[in-house]
Amino acid sequence: MGIDRNPLVYVNGAFMPQDKAVISVYDSAFLAGDSIFEGVRVYNGKVFKLNEHIDLLFECAHALMMKLTFTKEDVRNAVLETLRKNDLHDGVHVRIQITRGKMSKPYMDPALALDQPSLVIFTNPRRPDYPREGVRILISSIRRPPPDCLDQKIHTTNKTNSLLAKLEANMAGVAEALMLDTDGFVAECSATNIFFVKDKKVLTSTLKSCKMGITRQLIIEGARELGYEVSEKDISLYEVFNADECFLCGTHGELAPVVEIAGRKIGEGKPGPVTQALSNWYNEQARRDGVPIYP
Repeated sequence: MGIDRNPLVYVNGAFMPQDKAVISVYDSAFLAGDSIFEGVRVYNGKVFKLNEHIDLLFECAHALMMKLTFTKEDVRNAVLETLRKNDLHDGVHVRIQITRGKMSKPYMDPALALDQPSLVIFTNPRRPDYPREGVRILISSIRRPPPDCLDQKIHTTNKTNSLLAKLEANMAGVAEALMLDTDGFVAECSATNIFFVKDKKVLTSTLKSCKMGITRQLIIEGARELGYEVSEKDISLYEVFNADECFLCGTHGELAPVVEIAGRKIGEGKPGPVTQALSNWYNEQARRDGVPIYP
């Protein structure tokens, strides 16, 4: 795998060196955070769950009434070509971002869009950041809004509440911030979904205030395939503190064990057997399936 310190970025049909990749200052993403994104990972020359991530991306675009001038197939081909141009085929995270595009004036009004959406694809040749021995997280003071305020299934780049939660985690020197919904139940972390294990039952929050992640759904399917009971429910902090195991999941970080939450040791304070079994199952799926980069 070639690792270029100045990789090529796909910008609206062209490939630009990272230090020269630009879009207009009139783009909706710059003016209003009016853009959507998905991340995918590359294993063994294949892009894992690429089609599923693109499907979600287009659902978000439809929800936001973005007028796209490219198809799902166009996006898929652009991702694969970006990887080929950079000679990347394993251990890579790819970010796919779509914006409403250029605006006629610098205001936050979709009616001013010139119907020139932007498609940008970044590659990042790196392994997951979280240590395998487990991470510490805190409970954020920032809440995740319910769908009657802002549906968290719309995966936009305008995530100020997540940013504020992550700032709290950074200042405390921990890996992540657990965010609650407005009723005080678990939503998700600032950038990842979260799972708990109690008496070998796998628990995760409902989709009321968290993203409908591809990796989240995959872990639910994997847990059931391995014979574990799975429950999507309102989870209180009492249940959080008394869980036997906990782990984060997401495309960028894969599965990361959590060994401490808000100063409370989780289980035995080390990665548990259910977490390890699901991590092994995920790795097997990721290495086996995917869209080939080269025909």
